[in-house]
Amino acid sequence: MSEGPAPWHGDSAGPPAPEACVWLRARGGPGGAPRLRAALWRSPGEARGLALLFPGRTEYLEKYAPVVARLRARGFDVASLDWRGQGLSDRSVPRLGHVGRFAEFQADVRALLAWEPVAAHPGPRVLLCHSMGGCIGLRALVDGALSAQADRPAAAIFSAPMWGLSLRGAARFARPMVHFAAWLGWARRAARPGPPDSTYVLDEPFEGNVLTTDRRFWDRFVAQARAHPELTLASPTFGWLDAAFAETAALARAPGPDVPRLVLLGTEEAVVDPDAIRAHAARSGAQVTLAEIHGGRHETLMEDPDGQVGAPVWQAIDDFLHARGL
Repeated sequence: MSEGPAPWHGDSAGPPAPEACVWLRARGGPGGAPRLRAALWRSPGEARGLALLFPGRTEYLEKYAPVVARLRARGFDVASLDWRGQGLSDRSVPRLGHVGRFAEFQADVRALLAWEPVAAHPGPRVLLCHSMGGCIGLRALVDGALSAQADRPAAAIFSAPMWGLSLRGAARFARPMVHFAAWLGWARRAARPGPPDSTYVLDEPFEGNVLTTDRRFWDRFVAQARAHPELTLASPTFGWLDAAFAETAALARAPGPDVPRLVLLGTEEAVVDPDAIRAHAARSGAQVTLAEIHGGRHETLMEDPDGQVGAPVWQAIDDFLHARGL
């Protein structure tokens, strides 16, 4: 049950505006009962199905309006949320996106699934996850909130899923150092040095950024961060990093879910670990279609849909759904 209307920043999101933007309460998670912001968009005509959109770390509902527009144009209703610790959902550590255990996010998924228009939706479900959302989504399918037959989606799409963190050189020793810092009691401290209000898209130039090759999307990220800094995040905490290392290691050992999956991986990925993604695809056999996007960076969904990077992304999505009768 929703707890009333929540804000929607249409000035920076642009169309489409959601049919409903509400507060939900995530109950039963080990992190307490935070208030979450969720939104639902209806397709212009008869719905082909319901897309459950799981964003990545630092992200928020308004960022995904262009992706929602493309899903609606394909006949899908869309439901999404701000994870605990980010966007306008409750934060236990302001600015830093803290979580103690990734199991807490499964309570957020359950809150979204229990929301009346999602629970009552008659169409098939398609899961669409990006980055950290891909870590949460895979766990939900394996033994979490989407593992029961009644809740399992017909198919899942993963964009640059966080099934491992990109670590090179001395950073390979990060996991034991992060675990030790959390053990020392620094779990809620920033794991990265810098100003407490640091935001990647405001601190870095477009040239050489690790997110997108599309200048229009980059400028959109910057404009949203300037207009609504309350939506953004700075560094993760040591606790978040420790939990992320633990969860990605556990998922690497877990059996793959019995759900057909499309995985989108940019050839210039530098945020998550490409080897972990390829390893998951290799051991999953015919259940996984791996689409490597030439020239793609981390935000495979945030590219010109008619451009050299974005067009293959949406073609892969369309082909994948069509092959499964969705």
